[in-house]
Amino acid sequence: MIHKFKWIVSFLLLSGALGQAEIVAQNSHIIGLRAHYGFILPHAKDLKEISKTNPWGIELEWNWQLMSETAWNYCYCYPRTGFSFLFISFSNPEVLGRTYSVYAFIEPLLAGENKLHGSFRFGMGPAFMDKVYDEITN
Repeated sequence: MIHKFKWIVSFLLLSGALGQAEIVAQNSHIIGLRAHYGFILPHAKDLKEISKTNPWGIELEWNWQLMSETAWNYCYCYPRTGFSFLFISFSNPEVLGRTYSVYAFIEPLLAGENKLHGSFRFGMGPAFMDKVYDEITN
């Protein structure tokens, strides 16, 4: 059984290595789904009760990698660009509500030639909040 497992793993690694040999020069389209989870930092005493909740969200996006010479000459990277729908629940709908947003973004890769690299996402678009802050009622 273990011998058979070694052959399967070896085949998958070899086929993955051979599959990497061809460089794709077109834009790759990707559909993605992300989950978000967080916490609230209370910056005032009257926010202690609200800060016991954990906001969560879900994001659906459609993006593609820009692989043109123009993109490379602009930022010396191959940025990812696309559209995203983001839903955030602050886990306290009566007080904090929920947020729905749709935005377009561009995400340049930083230090992409290194094993450890990062990116920043710059986006803009409309957002709808079902509970807007009010100085008197909140």
